[in-house]
Amino acid sequence: MSETQCQNDAALRYIWPGKDEAFCCVDHAVGIKKIAEAMGCPVHWHPITPDFVKDGWPKCSSFVSK
Repeated sequence: MSETQCQNDAALRYIWPGKDEAFCCVDHAVGIKKIAEAMGCPVHWHPITPDFVKDGWPKCSSFVSK
């Protein structure tokens, strides 16, 4: 089974403790939130707004199994 990066536009920025900022689409945000809650891990969420975007809208950082 191989993985490719999700091609959806990102809707949120998020930060896991000890990790760099990442981006996710709405579909992947649901799964990330569930995993974080199950681990008791605080994840900081920020919406992506047009004023944040300077070099094109970011894509989701999540990977999808094929």
